[in-house]
Amino acid sequence: MTHAWLEKNSMLLLIGIIIVIAIGGMVEIAPLFWVAGTVEKVAGMRPYTPLELEGRNIYVREGCYVCHSQQIRTLRDEVERYGHYSLAAESMYDHPFQWGSERTGPDLARVGGKYSDDWHRAHMADPRSVVPESIMPPYKFLFETPLDYRDVQKLLATNKEVGVPYSADQIAHAKDDLEAQVLRNRLRFEAYKKHLMDIDGLRLVEPDLATEPSYKNVVAEVLDSWPFSRNETVEILNAEHILARAYYAPPLTHKPMSYRFASAALPNTDFVANRYISMPCGHLVTVDDIVEIVGALRFVRDNAEAIRTRLSTVQHA
Repeated sequence: MTHAWLEKNSMLLLIGIIIVIAIGGMVEIAPLFWVAGTVEKVAGMRPYTPLELEGRNIYVREGCYVCHSQQIRTLRDEVERYGHYSLAAESMYDHPFQWGSERTGPDLARVGGKYSDDWHRAHMADPRSVVPESIMPPYKFLFETPLDYRDVQKLLATNKEVGVPYSADQIAHAKDDLEAQVLRNRLRFEAYKKHLMDIDGLRLVEPDLATEPSYKNVVAEVLDSWPFSRNETVEILNAEHILARAYYAPPLTHKPMSYRFASAALPNTDFVANRYISMPCGHLVTVDDIVEIVGALRFVRDNAEAIRTRLSTVQHA
């Protein structure tokens, strides 16, 4: 059967084109009416705080999405390198979303929990000081530029217009909430500092005050006098439902360098990757929780031999 007759009749050809486009359009557009039912519910998902929203705006302003994605696919190599694959719910409050279209650099969806604050500060100021083959430009000026959050209320109001469920009270107190978040983070840090002082073998990493830190992360260094390795300590705490984690544990630390002038020797990376623990410090963590966490660490220190015996028994069971 030939379609020459259709090509010779312009009106029939036009009608055929319209029908094909309509069918294609329905196939692509119709699922959007049911998209809400396909988004997997994720516990703990919430809109950005005012401080987080201001940080995200800097990310958008500087065009970071041009070289980085925030979408980990379900492919095995991506999950092993970047962490759990991305879920639709994780982008439900992103306007616009930052999935990106290419990766000149790595995916950033979970990079915040992979490296320490010090690493990120060094990387932002001088990328090649920590990643020799990096082609990322330096962003040292961010350290010297105070955050301008005078319009943070308008920022929240705008996001509410596109569907983010900010309340009128949250918008009205956005500036106070931003300043309070930094204060709450600092209070958690000070609580760790106070209660970790008398535990030999652990050292709290103090931020550089010149950088006006947000105290978002609390990091402890495992010293040589501590009876367990960093990974063993994290395993012990996790067994007690204390969600500490390895603060710097890239699986591809020793990947082959792609540039001939880049050195494969990363002594600082190796050192950091085995020494640091990220302590629980999210917005749900209270000072009482911190006292209990430090108490657990003290118990680990005082009962090291019994715990090591127990670990050995479990590993050989």
